[in-house]
Amino acid sequence: MVKMNKFPHREWLMALSLAGAVVVSGEPVASNVLAAPPVQTPMYGDLSVTHASYKPFQWAIANGYVKINTNAKGKGKTVTMVNPTAVLTEADALMGITKYFWGKEVAATKPINKNTNSIYYQVAQKKNLPVKGNMAKSPVLTKGQLAVLLMSAHYGKKVSVETAVQKMYQAGITSGNAVKGKYPKTYQSFGVNDKVTKSVFVLWLYNYNLNKGKLNVVQPKPSQNNSVEKRIPVQTRYGTIYTHYGRTYGTKSQAEYDKAFGIIKARVEKAKKEGWFKDIGTTYMKSLWLYYKEGKRASDYPNDPIMQWGLNVVDGDQDVRYLIEKKGLAVEEVIQLINMKELSFIMEIEAGAKDPLTGEPESIYDSLVLKQYDCNTTANVYLAIADIMGYDGLIIASDTHAETYVKVRGEWVSGVEIMTSNLFDLLEKKTHYILTPPRTGLK
Repeated sequence: MVKMNKFPHREWLMALSLAGAVVVSGEPVASNVLAAPPVQTPMYGDLSVTHASYKPFQWAIANGYVKINTNAKGKGKTVTMVNPTAVLTEADALMGITKYFWGKEVAATKPINKNTNSIYYQVAQKKNLPVKGNMAKSPVLTKGQLAVLLMSAHYGKKVSVETAVQKMYQAGITSGNAVKGKYPKTYQSFGVNDKVTKSVFVLWLYNYNLNKGKLNVVQPKPSQNNSVEKRIPVQTRYGTIYTHYGRTYGTKSQAEYDKAFGIIKARVEKAKKEGWFKDIGTTYMKSLWLYYKEGKRASDYPNDPIMQWGLNVVDGDQDVRYLIEKKGLAVEEVIQLINMKELSFIMEIEAGAKDPLTGEPESIYDSLVLKQYDCNTTANVYLAIADIMGYDGLIIASDTHAETYVKVRGEWVSGVEIMTSNLFDLLEKKTHYILTPPRTGLK
C-alpha cells in the first residue's frame, strides 16, 4: 500500500536492527565496520557504550570531525560529553567535511580572525562548495544543505538538492524520515528543511565513509538478445534501469526488472498465441458476445436462468454500451480489456504470491519472484500487461490503495469500467495522486 502520512522524525532513538545494520533515527548504520578507530575507548557522559551510534561517534571524534566537551562535570567527576542532540550550524558541518576531504589544506590554512570557523569557510570557498553562510555568520544547518555540501564535495562540483537527496539514498547514507513507521525514501520524506543534530551529521558522514564507493558505480547497459530492440533509460533513486516502455513497475534494479518483466512478457505472448485474450468462457463474456454480435436478449432463453442473468447484466452495463456504441470499440476489444485486467490477478495467483499484510510489496518483482503481493504489485503487473498489449496507462493512489487505469479512445478504464470522471475528481479533491504517470498525457 502507498504510505503518505508522516510521523515525527525520531532523532537519536534506536529503532530496530535489520540485515546486519542498525537504524538510528532513520539512518542505517553499519554495525561491523569502524574506520580508523581510536586506540583508547573513551566513556561519554551522555552516550552509552552500548548505543548503536557509539562507534560512529568514536570515529568522528578520533578524526576531529566534531567538537566535544572533555571537561564536563557529571556525578562529581569530569566526563566527556558529545551532546548528540545539539543543532549544528553550517560552520560545524564544514569543520568535519573539509577535514575529511581536504585535511592537509585545513591544517595549512590560517584563520583570518579569531573565529576558527574562518578556516573552514576559506577551504570551502576555495573548493567552490555552495555554502550559505560566511566567515562572520553561519546559519543553522538543514538536512537539504548538508546533503548538498556532502555530495558537492564528493563530486567536486555543485550538486542540486534534488540530485543530492537522490544520491544520499542511492549510497545508503540515509533513509530519510519515517512515513507511517516506514522509510519510503522520497524527496518529501527526506526532510530537506529539518535541522541537523550532531548525531545526524555523525551518522551521515560515517555512512558516507563506508558507502561512498556506491556513488561511483556506473551500471552497464543490459545485453540485448535482439540488437534491434531499444531500451529506455529510467533514472531512479537506486540507479538507472533500462526499460521497454519507460517504466520500472516498482523494481529497484536492472536484474529485478529483467527477471519480472520477462515473466510478464512471456506470459502475455503465451496468452496471445493461445487466443486467451479473446476467450469468452465466463457467463458474462458469453452474454456480451451474444448480445452485441448475435443480437440475443434474455427473453431468448426462457428456460436458462443463467443466460437470462448474464444478458440482463450486459443490457444494463452502460459503460460497455458507451465504449461500443459511442467510442466504436469492437466487442473483441472489450473482451480483451476485461481479460487484460483479469490476467494481472491470475499471474500473481500462478506465482503463489501471498499478502503479508504489511503494505510493503510494491513491484512486479515482489509478487512474481518474491511471491508477496499487495495492491501496488497488482497495479504494476496490470500496467505492464497494458504496455505490452499496446495501451497507455497510469497508476492512481491514495494513502491506502493503488490501482491502474488504462487509456482507451481518450477514456480511462479499469477493465471496461469507465473511470475518467472519477480520475479527475479524485485528483481535483487531492485525495489521490498519480503514482505512475501516463506516457501520453492525462487527456
